[in-house]
Amino acid sequence: MIRTSGAEKVVMMALCLALVWAGCAWGEKSPTAAPPGLVQRLLQEVNAHFTVQGKLVHPRLVEKFQTFLSDSGPPAVISVDLLAATINGNEYYEPDVKVQDGVVSVEHKDPEGSGFAYKWLGTVRPGLHVVETFASGGGTGVFLDLYFFRTSIATGQDEKGPYDQVLMTLARTPVILGDRDDGTIKVEPGRVIIGKSRYRNQPVILEFK
Repeated sequence: MIRTSGAEKVVMMALCLALVWAGCAWGEKSPTAAPPGLVQRLLQEVNAHFTVQGKLVHPRLVEKFQTFLSDSGPPAVISVDLLAATINGNEYYEPDVKVQDGVVSVEHKDPEGSGFAYKWLGTVRPGLHVVETFASGGGTGVFLDLYFFRTSIATGQDEKGPYDQVLMTLARTPVILGDRDDGTIKVEPGRVIIGKSRYRNQPVILEFK
């Protein structure tokens, strides 16, 4: 049996700790870290198609920006991580998502008949997305809003170190369209035109510089 002195044990422990630290610092990455260059391509994909790794942005992510009609202050939720959501498959379960005529929807279990949906209308400026949403509480009402999101790359931090993020951030407060608003929405370079409806006698033009 090989015996070691107390001093030798201290040296061996220090060496092991140094090797573990080196592995964390040099070789070990967060599970959500993307290979070099990939995160930039993912951002380009989001801006071109509103998808991440070929998957549509989950409606539950967009729904997180919804606020109570009774709240008039600034929204509490202003940003979500699109890339992290592709990994968290339990909360953002892809088979729950339905797509019809460009409308991406998910049903709620309670109350019965309730759900949330969105339709991506394109970009008004590079990286600035226009999204129409449809919310139902299970009754006859379907409440429409118009959202404006900016996408960007950021870096998060977890117990294993930095990791890549593709963020979708609220660019301005949403426009409340109303219950079953029947106006048309047109997205042009630099502006969005909200057409006449039973709630508006004249079109509303939003400029984005």
